[in-house]
Amino acid sequence: MISKTNSFRDPRNPIGVLILLAALGAAAGCSTAESPSGSGTNMNHVLPSGSSVSGWLVVPSGGTHASSATLDYIANGGSSGCTECHGSDLTGGISRVSCFGNPAGCHHDPVANWATPAKHGASAKKAPGSSGFASCQICHAADFTGGGANVTCLNNPACHGVGVFSPHPRSPWLSSTSNTHTTTDPSNAPVCAQCHQAQANPGTPGCFNSTLCHGAAVHPAGWAQSSQHGSAAKAAPSASGGFSFCQTCHGTGTTPPANFGGNPPAVSCYTCHGVNAPHPAGNIWKISSTPSHRNTNQGQANVDVCAQCHRSATPGTVGCFNNTLCHN
Repeated sequence: MISKTNSFRDPRNPIGVLILLAALGAAAGCSTAESPSGSGTNMNHVLPSGSSVSGWLVVPSGGTHASSATLDYIANGGSSGCTECHGSDLTGGISRVSCFGNPAGCHHDPVANWATPAKHGASAKKAPGSSGFASCQICHAADFTGGGANVTCLNNPACHGVGVFSPHPRSPWLSSTSNTHTTTDPSNAPVCAQCHQAQANPGTPGCFNSTLCHGAAVHPAGWAQSSQHGSAAKAAPSASGGFSFCQTCHGTGTTPPANFGGNPPAVSCYTCHGVNAPHPAGNIWKISSTPSHRNTNQGQANVDVCAQCHRSATPGTVGCFNNTLCHN
């Protein structure tokens, strides 16, 4: 006797009905929205026709999905809604569309020179929603160790370097060059806090509220004394001293007030000194005792900063006694 097999669609087959409902539910999860939520937390972008909503995928500039994915990731505490359809590792899932290296050219694969700081670095430092460090975490994992992309940002000779266990380079990350952290949007602070948050002050991460690297006053007590900040400013240019180091936070421009005039949220140096300069008024600055300019380190980088205001019409390499600055 041959038994008859019930079809999945036969209502008398309860197991088949459950499987069919589950499949429909999964499909609905990927195709119920006509447009993504304005908050970025609704990742349902597939129309009933099977196509994505208009503007969802724009390569390589990003498109609506880039900002929505990042905002969704942040709103859900580091859990990506993309995984519902594209799989826990974002390599396809029930959608069978990988987020990595597929023919559609998703993400940053088609972007020329993406590995350079000018490309991926600038993108990572933007405000969340237009990129930002959180967008990197979606594919490279919350701790940047690889994730679904299977490419680590840490200790990677092809990226930030061997022995660098951070999603950014070593110094000059602290400098005023194009690789500097000072141009990172402060909204990225929660990601920075994963490594840098001060344990003694577990408040909301921020650049200048003592939760990360800087305190509200930024400098140590007594810093306003010329014997402290003055000597540091006049020291040989380095990662912790010299006029160019002060510019890192107080203004990296080359003309007043862009130079030392305050680079929000940092304060202007002019306010303290009473003149539009990173030093006291001339009658004090020119005397032979402290805080005289005469005991300023004469390294070329310090002279270059002085030349931003004091350089004469005489061309050539700036120096204190070659007619390019104050003295001949």
